[in-house]
Amino acid sequence: MNQQPTPSFSQRTWRFMSEGIWEIELNSLSRLKRLGINFVRVVFLVLKGFQDNECPLHAASLTYSSLMSIVPILALALAILRGFGAGDWAEQRIIESIAAMPDQFQDFVVNLFTYVKNTNFATLGGIGLVLLLWTVVQVLGCVEMSFNRVWGVTLHRRLLRKFSDYLSIVMVVPILMVAATTINATLSNLALIQLLQERFGYAHFLYSWFLSFLPLLATWVAFIFLYKLMPNTRVLTMPAIVSGVIGGSLWIGWQWFYIELQIGISRYNAIYGTLASVPIFLFWLYISWWIILLGAEIGFALQNYSTYKMEQKAHGASTQSRIMLALSIMSHAAQSMMINVPHFEINAYAHTHRVPVRLIHEVVDALVKANLLADVSDGGGRYVLLKIPDSIRVKDIINVMVQNGVTPRSLGLDMLNPAIRHVMGKMDAGSAEALKDFSIADLLQQQSRLNQAPLMNRPS
Repeated sequence: MNQQPTPSFSQRTWRFMSEGIWEIELNSLSRLKRLGINFVRVVFLVLKGFQDNECPLHAASLTYSSLMSIVPILALALAILRGFGAGDWAEQRIIESIAAMPDQFQDFVVNLFTYVKNTNFATLGGIGLVLLLWTVVQVLGCVEMSFNRVWGVTLHRRLLRKFSDYLSIVMVVPILMVAATTINATLSNLALIQLLQERFGYAHFLYSWFLSFLPLLATWVAFIFLYKLMPNTRVLTMPAIVSGVIGGSLWIGWQWFYIELQIGISRYNAIYGTLASVPIFLFWLYISWWIILLGAEIGFALQNYSTYKMEQKAHGASTQSRIMLALSIMSHAAQSMMINVPHFEINAYAHTHRVPVRLIHEVVDALVKANLLADVSDGGGRYVLLKIPDSIRVKDIINVMVQNGVTPRSLGLDMLNPAIRHVMGKMDAGSAEALKDFSIADLLQQQSRLNQAPLMNRPS
């Protein structure tokens, strides 16, 4: 009898991280041990999600998209700031902020601003302005698509919502950045610092430390804003804050590392000569997107690590599992309607029932496309029924789940043995007869009767 080879240390470690650590019952452990195990779970989920969601590939795609649209985005943002009389001042602050970057990097940014200055909105005309806005929306749509991939969301924002949300980001963020920089410059006034030193002595060192902390704080706020609003789903505040702080800190650390080590400067200079500024800027931009997507994975892991045990099996969910989940979701949505609750929230449902959030998104998206549910928050995770519970047949919900995907005709399966089609027709007719006129309202009434029945009389 052949003996199975002993698993290696790396194999045992991987098996423990992917299976064993998720089997540990936390209720019997101390608070410190629970915290440690949850930390390891989140780290594993982040690393696995980063690989499974092909984040490095998405970072490369976003680098290309950013490079192609950076002039229109800068032109639009600076045009808005010029409306507030701060366009030239903001440009100067940006150039000053990259003074420590490699010369080639600075040359690239200066050339960008030269192109931006040559962008004349008056000569673009209506069509040119629409194309410029469309370019901005397209690149931010690529960012949303990458974030939605991390969060397992398949529905994207509607076109009008994209214009409103994305343009508000382009309008608001530059104003906030200028305001933060202005406050920093005002608070750094030498006379004010001397006054604090005279009045409070050595306490002015705390004030100086606070001033040096402001750029990091502004970066945190920007990353939190991005992680909270960019995915087309509801991101809880605490995961957004934690991922924003970690992502922002990593990005600031990357700037320092890049400046101190001058990564790749001599090599690129030797190969590209005067064109070295392009690959140097691309490398910086690629790692920046790499960090941003890593932060998005951290936010998802923090919000959903409690359901990961099922999450890793969600992609292989059977049709029966999807039908059961669809009926449960529709029942809860119907119950919300019947007790006059404004909407049904899928994030609360996922955490209450510990159901994989990615599987919920897939099922809900199918129900939305079938016009059984409607998203009342456009990605916020709040849904309502489009019909009254009495008019929604259980059989219709089952059909949505069974028929979701590519049809047999599109795959050429209708050309198979006619007897197979006959069997499938009999199966559909049988289930339709068994469930005819059985609605979601009837399902809720049956559930109510089962809940009120004595335990010994309930069907197993």
